Amino acid sequence: MSRSNHCHPNTFQAPNPSLQTEGDIEKRLQALAAKDGIRVQEFFIDFDKLRKGTVGEAAFRTCIGTLNIALTEAEIQTLLDRYRVTDGTGMINYAAFLEKLNNVFSD
Repeated sequence: MSRSNHCHPNTFQAPNPSLQTEGDIEKRLQALAAKDGIRVQEFFIDFDKLRKGTVGEAAFRTCIGTLNIALTEAEIQTLLDRYRVTDGTGMINYAAFLEKLNNVFSD
């Protein structure tokens, strides 16, 4: 009997990051958060004691991981690059990320 090279139907295959368009990751996150009733903002607020709308990269990764949403490292890096503050501090603008999540279906 030969083994098939087909993937099992329940096997998750992450999309090719080079094929993703602006907002694809956010759309997936928003759909999963809405389905599970997750309040994404609450995770970030715990890390933003000064309420500036930014967190460090490690905190952003922790928040994304806490959501229990399977993202590839490439997808996480895409989000980090997309929302990184351009002032050289390395902070991530989670407020802009949340705004995108809230508006992703209205685009």
